[in-house]
Amino acid sequence: MLGVPVVEGYGQTEACAAATLCHADDMTTVGHVGGPVAAVEIVLIDVPEMGYLHTDTTHRGMPCQGRGEICVRGPPVFKGYYKDETKTKETIDEEGWLHSGDIGLWTPEGTLKIVDRKKNLFKLSQGGKNKIHYCFYACKLRQMETQSLLFTALVLLSRHRIHSTRKD
Repeated sequence: MLGVPVVEGYGQTEACAAATLCHADDMTTVGHVGGPVAAVEIVLIDVPEMGYLHTDTTHRGMPCQGRGEICVRGPPVFKGYYKDETKTKETIDEEGWLHSGDIGLWTPEGTLKIVDRKKNLFKLSQGGKNKIHYCFYACKLRQMETQSLLFTALVLLSRHRIHSTRKD
């Protein structure tokens, strides 16, 4: 459709970008971020205070193979925050697992799906009343980031000049 492969993945700066990646030929499944890349291990750690356990078999009526906080370990994971041992110890445990703060589940096909966040990225100055507005703005922000990343990928991967017809 676009003339270039577009794949989805999951990762963060502290893990040197990608921890999971969808297969480029998988055009039949959606709603997940693929399986682990070759260089990392991923486990889901129980978060009982939120009701997520690595032994869970369903999520909102759909089958799964465990839910919990996504933790990544392997050579791409950073060694720590520069001159901030406290923050490093909060993020990487004694066994070298990077705790992402994201909640995921394993699908029956063995792919990772992001379903929640263990801790908020942003603190609301207005309190809990504006949580719906926060979700709306966060989604809008993600949509803009996705559009920017897609546009960048198209520019980098395409040898043809891209003409935008967008009016907004």
